[in-house]
Amino acid sequence: MPGGPVQTPRWQQAYGADYHYTGRTNTALPVPPVLEPLREWVRQSIDPRLNALLLNWYDGPGHYIGPHHDSTKDMVPDSPIVTLSFGETRVFRLTRGRGGEKELRDFEASNGVVFVLPFATNLAWKHAVPKSARYCGRRISVTLRAFTSGGVDEVVEEIAQNHSTTC
Repeated sequence: MPGGPVQTPRWQQAYGADYHYTGRTNTALPVPPVLEPLREWVRQSIDPRLNALLLNWYDGPGHYIGPHHDSTKDMVPDSPIVTLSFGETRVFRLTRGRGGEKELRDFEASNGVVFVLPFATNLAWKHAVPKSARYCGRRISVTLRAFTSGGVDEVVEEIAQNHSTTC
């Protein structure tokens, strides 16, 4: 970040593919068995290219994520970003524009809600889970993305095998 590194106001861990953001890399661990059913559900229901997960743990009022666009480094072009929300209800905020002409949209990120952020929306709108003193509980978000590394080749091969046509 300009001016040097800042502490991340939440806990996080990447699984399946490294996640690059603000000059940092969150080194991925293998996807644990407890998360595999979520990844498979998202692949079958939303987009089969989604191969990597990033977990953010929020614990109380001091944990949040400021307005940002997700990094598209190594992302599959035009793939969506999917976030599943668990635990305490928080605000999921979209903003765009600058200064007095800023547009703002707030959505309730309650337990079990799934957000699908199209690739183009991520480029046009910033998203955030704002800081608020009223938050006292825990929240976990599981965000899935499609990366060109971390197993996407196996997914593409599987799709090709399952959807082959005869000429």
